[in-house]
Amino acid sequence: MRPEVIVFGEESSGKSCLIDALLGEPLLASQPLGKASARNATLKVELRHVPDRKKPRWIVNGNACNGGLEDAREVLSAELRMASGAAGKTHHIVLESASCLDVVLYEMPLDQVASHCTPDTTLLCVQAARNWDAASKNLYATVLRQLDPTLARTFFVY
Repeated sequence: MRPEVIVFGEESSGKSCLIDALLGEPLLASQPLGKASARNATLKVELRHVPDRKKPRWIVNGNACNGGLEDAREVLSAELRMASGAAGKTHHIVLESASCLDVVLYEMPLDQVASHCTPDTTLLCVQAARNWDAASKNLYATVLRQLDPTLARTFFVY
């Protein structure tokens, strides 16, 4: 079983850029994902370490992207446009590569974190320092106290 990490935070806090850094490829930051959070969309990014894979393989919502990263970007962009009104939609992105870790990353709005969280899930709270006001602190602190009272599996990224 792959470790699971939930990446959450306010819109435009850098969640997609952080996931792109873990992917080693600029896939998500080029997408209109700030609006995806507003639509209650969840992104599931599954990294699969495949030692004998010569070239990375991308799959978006079950569609193999034979054109590599550019094809994956186009398919994801089209899927996001088509699902613009679909609340609760999960977009599943898979990267199979010899140079990635085995891990599943979820990017989702804060109100969906509790329903996806298990005792083994790592929480990554991404917050732009300029937006860390008292209201945000209280909201995130309330949610995190419920999910991880000791903060033993929560990391903060500013």
